Formats: sequence, structure tokens, C-alpha cells
Amino acid sequence: MMKFAVLHLGALLLSSSAICCVEGRKPTFTLSPRANPIESSLRKELEHGVKTSNNKKVLLGLRGGAGPLDAEGFLKVFSSAGLLQGALMTAGPKVSNDLYGIDSDSFLDEFVTKQCGTGIAAFSLTLYLMLFKNASLKDAMVPNVLIWTFTNLQSLLSGDLVEAGFKTPGFVFCLGACALMAYLLSTEHAEMALKVWSILWLPAGLQMILSPEGAAKAWGHTGTMSRSNNMMLRLFGSYLLSMSGMIGGQVFYDMEPLKAMGFGNLFFGAWHALGLLNGDCEAIGCNMFGMNVWLLVHMAGVVTTLF
Repeated sequence: MMKFAVLHLGALLLSSSAICCVEGRKPTFTLSPRANPIESSLRKELEHGVKTSNNKKVLLGLRGGAGPLDAEGFLKVFSSAGLLQGALMTAGPKVSNDLYGIDSDSFLDEFVTKQCGTGIAAFSLTLYLMLFKNASLKDAMVPNVLIWTFTNLQSLLSGDLVEAGFKTPGFVFCLGACALMAYLLSTEHAEMALKVWSILWLPAGLQMILSPEGAAKAWGHTGTMSRSNNMMLRLFGSYLLSMSGMIGGQVFYDMEPLKAMGFGNLFFGAWHALGLLNGDCEAIGCNMFGMNVWLLVHMAGVVTTLF
């Protein structure tokens, strides 16, 4: 278990460093040259003779950040914290579960937690590269899909899938899809690939949230799912929806990256709220303080970036 955990962390570090080594990259979030909505709005306002200083709140609202917190600064802290949280869940799933008071008596508990941790780390790494390295969306997504390529390959080769009670076809599909996506992101078809990617995982994410046991069966699980397993599957579903929302907001609706990140963050916040409202957290003995803190963090991110 520790051997694969070390490999997981190695993949995270290698993926994050690889994207920083590409030369000649334009410091922009966008996939293709488009008019910056902030600059366009400012230009229109100036043409009408309105002073720039009077438009500060309008411009902040366009990019996110009209609220009391600085949107970009907040998301930088959030992405860094998410990387640490995801790394902990991936490298030490039992430690993470014990920290939050979640039952972790079976291999399935640890396997689902590792998958969720990988998702949180991959999502946070994408945000981190866009915020700290000025990576474009397509470049920031390359480490994300490489992490999942490695994760699915490791799960198949190590026998973790079988031990956790899952069958292999669904994960073989994921392995192939992630490897293909990594290739397409380096071609002229990158934008279309991102559009397909944002749609592809929506049904799976929705099913995991609405019917985690049904989703587990759809992915070949043959055993019994505990309430904590269901809760963690919902977390994985929220990750899929967060990625779809963050990508789809930019490639379909030309959202500013900070707003798209906030929109994606909404689904993680919804998972925490659902766990508190439906009694899952209390039933499995989850650390209520930790859940409430993360809920406040996610909601602060949503308010700061979207409003």
C-alpha cells in the first residue's frame, strides 16, 4: 500500500513540474485568443466617458472578487490546501479517515478514500497551475489526466480493484479515455476534447450523488456499500461535477477562469452541505467541526468568485 502511495505522490510532483518546463507559453488562461471581457467592458465604459476609477467594482465583479475577499488570492490558498488534503487522502487514506472520524475498517473504505483524494489533488493541481503558473486550461489539464492514467493503471495492475470488490471493464475504459485525452490536449483538437470531457463525466457524477449504490454496481462493484462508502462516493461524484463545471464554464460559456473555478467549487460545497443535512456525517461519526469549516471555505470561494 505504501509503495503505491509513494508512486501516487511522485506522479503528482512529476506532473506539476512537467508543465512548468514548457517554453514559450503565453501567460493566459484561455484556450484560444478571445477578447478579455474585463478589458472589453473597460473599453466600452471609457468610450462613454466614464472614469475608470468608478468602474472598479464592475470590473472586479466581471473577474470575480467584488466581495470582501480577493478572489485570486483566496483560490491560491484554496488550491494549495486542496493539494495537501488530496495528498493526505491518497497517501494515507486511513489516517485521513481517522482524522475526520470516518469508519475505515475495510480495504474498500481506503480504496474509495484514495480515489477521492486523487480527484481532489488533481482538481487542485489544475487550479494551482492556472493560478500560480499562468497555465492555459488545456495545459493545466495535462497533469490532471496523466494522474488519472497512472491511477487507473496502478489500480488494475496491483489488484486493488478486485480486492475492493470492483470489476475491471469500467476502469479499463477510464484508463484509455485519460491516455487519449492526454494526447488530444497536445493537438489542435484540444478545445473540442475539453468540451467532450466536460460532458462525458456529468452522468457518472450525477449518478454517484443521487444513487451511490447504483453507481457502484454500474462500475462493477459486487459487495455491500456502507453508509460511509456511499458518502465518499458522493464526494467523488462532486469532484466529477466540479471538473465538468470548471471546464464547461470556460469552453462553452467563455466564463472568466476565476468565475469558472468558483462555479466548479460549488459542487464540493454542496457535498458538505448534503452530508450535514441528510444526517450522513452524524451517522458515521464524522468530525462535524471539520465538515463545517470546509463548507464555509467552499461557500466563501463561491461567493467571492461568482458575485
